[in-house]
Amino acid sequence: MMNGFGMGGFGQGFWGFVILVAIWSLVWKAFALWKAARRGDSIWFVVFLILNTVGIVELLYLFVFSEPKGILKDKTNTVAGGDVKKKEENNPQAS
Repeated sequence: MMNGFGMGGFGQGFWGFVILVAIWSLVWKAFALWKAARRGDSIWFVVFLILNTVGIVELLYLFVFSEPKGILKDKTNTVAGGDVKKKEENNPQAS
């Protein structure tokens, strides 16, 4: 028996798969576009905007090509480490 698309039983799972892939791609594209814009990587931004690679290039950019910042950059505590001591040395009345 044929369904509305003329594909028999092929179309039943196919459209669900297409929807899942579209959602997957949209999520990773949004993260990559946001990060590229925040970092000022205009070339990467245009690449993500034009190409549709099902999230592959976006994942590579997020986890390989863009350098990690903050806690992920190194294992030392950079938030309260040297900055607090420098401020106390420059202004001894601050404590």
